[in-house]
Amino acid sequence: MNPEKWVENYADVMYGYAFKILKNEEESNDMVQDTFLSALKNKSGFLGNSSEKTWLFRILQNKILDLLRKRTTTRIQKDVDVYDMYFEKTEDYRNGHGNSLYDPKNWVKNAQDTLEKQELYLILHYCIAKLPEKQAQVMQKKFLNDEKSENICQELNISTSNFWALTHRAKISLRACVEKNWEN
Repeated sequence: MNPEKWVENYADVMYGYAFKILKNEEESNDMVQDTFLSALKNKSGFLGNSSEKTWLFRILQNKILDLLRKRTTTRIQKDVDVYDMYFEKTEDYRNGHGNSLYDPKNWVKNAQDTLEKQELYLILHYCIAKLPEKQAQVMQKKFLNDEKSENICQELNISTSNFWALTHRAKISLRACVEKNWEN
């Protein structure tokens, strides 16, 4: 690890990544600088399980998600409200009897198109930032960082059943958020 080369080796590509998500030069520069400062303070935490670049990008991703969380003034409704929205309001609605008003929409866009992939990726990051903290952590670790479920449970100090409940709730909320923000 060579912190003296970080700016030279990674600053431009990290700025490009941050700008793609934040669409703001000043915030993107701040995120890159904050990433380097945080990495420098915590370089003893770098275990070498990934490349230096991957490690720095994970720090950057976390910084961006934290910023998006702060920027978002409203949160997705509490879990019970989300369930009430998607499931029939009967005694057994929590047993999976769906409300047909909220069936998944057919997405017209083709996510194979590069621009649409980028748009979907940005919206997904935005939506993850709106999730409650534990759900956002689980989604980022499991689906963006491709970490193993057992490791996530251990790191977040949660049970396997809690992990799957958080994942399920986050998926429901993410679907609603993506459908709302990704124009068809």
